[in-house]
Amino acid sequence: MKYVRLTAAVLICVIAPVTTAESPIRIDSIEELDKIGSDPAYPMNGSYVLTTDLDASAKTTVNGFFPIGGDTQLFTGTFDGQGHVIRNLTVRGVIYAGLFGCVGDEGIIQNLGLVNVSVRGHKAGGLTGASSGTLLRCYAYGEFMSEGHDCAAGGLIGVNRGTIHQSWAAGEVGAFYSSDDISEDGQSAGGLAGRNGVDAEITQSFAIIEVTSPHLTITVGSAVWLE
Repeated sequence: MKYVRLTAAVLICVIAPVTTAESPIRIDSIEELDKIGSDPAYPMNGSYVLTTDLDASAKTTVNGFFPIGGDTQLFTGTFDGQGHVIRNLTVRGVIYAGLFGCVGDEGIIQNLGLVNVSVRGHKAGGLTGASSGTLLRCYAYGEFMSEGHDCAAGGLIGVNRGTIHQSWAAGEVGAFYSSDDISEDGQSAGGLAGRNGVDAEITQSFAIIEVTSPHLTITVGSAVWLE
């Protein structure tokens, strides 16, 4: 509340918060996290900070947590976990599976940990199904599974076309064909990224991952990646 003194009166001004990089939107609960991209007050290009550890087990629907963003609505903002952890995240029944579905070129996810996460989709990763943005100082521990022709699964990102820096993943990654597939190839799995683009970068990062894929075609950091 701001007080401005005038010659003959006192004017009381109530200033509404402005969403900028200097004053990001605070995420204090799993319910608020769920609003990103689905509530006009939580835009996909917004700046966010996680203010506490979260337990996602409360999302007890059949498919668990619905990812933030997708191939038609990319996350292009900034999400700063501030060193906090999201536990017990489950994602099912989507093409791009992860905490975030798809992250665009300008998107940044940083300082965030995922523990006891279970992600299954066509392009699956703990943090995001696909990304052309930046992943910085993040980690994920759990299981990351993909299924179908041309599927991809990674501990952090299913398909990486951007940058992964100072991050790590641990657990189990798998890529499998389904009974509906015309062919039994095209699956890819890796410790950090299931598939890494030509211009993508992975630096100062590692994975301790068990990779399972009966028809593996591409592996990125299947055991440990350190650069």
